Amino acid sequence: MISVPAWDEVNGALERSWTFDDMAQAARAAQQITALCDELNHHADLTLGWGHLTVRTTTHDAGNVVTDKDHALAARVDDLMDGETKGFRKHVFVCLHERPEGAQRPSCARRGSMELMMALKRSAKALGLGDVRVQKSGCLDRCEEGPSAVVYPEATWWTLPDSTEEAAALVEHLR
Repeated sequence: MISVPAWDEVNGALERSWTFDDMAQAARAAQQITALCDELNHHADLTLGWGHLTVRTTTHDAGNVVTDKDHALAARVDDLMDGETKGFRKHVFVCLHERPEGAQRPSCARRGSMELMMALKRSAKALGLGDVRVQKSGCLDRCEEGPSAVVYPEATWWTLPDSTEEAAALVEHLR
């Protein structure tokens, strides 16, 4: 049986609660948990309110008792919520905007920004930076400077170099 020490067994069910800054965060977490329940075909009861969410799981077809299914669901919910509450420490948004051939302004996509973004992603993964999210963005409006990226939360702007090796080296600044 999978160990889920943060959960309490209450009246034939496993139960755990989380607190959030507002109702919207609690609702987003509830949505993710319901998708997980559908994936596992084992459905928990969720109680949602302003700034809080409680998950309660029991196996109904076994007579409303805690089974391996409940422990497995609870462990997966813990993994999901660990990611939800930790979030990403940094986000790198890379412009992949593409303008039509012959447009007045250049576009990052036509300058290889997709390959540069993938190099950044691979480098972040290789360095074990799981708390850094590298993702695509629409136009960042720095088209004339070259392929662009912005790092949040500090709002540091990068003009990406032409080579994927040089772009990958930029990830060192995200440590």
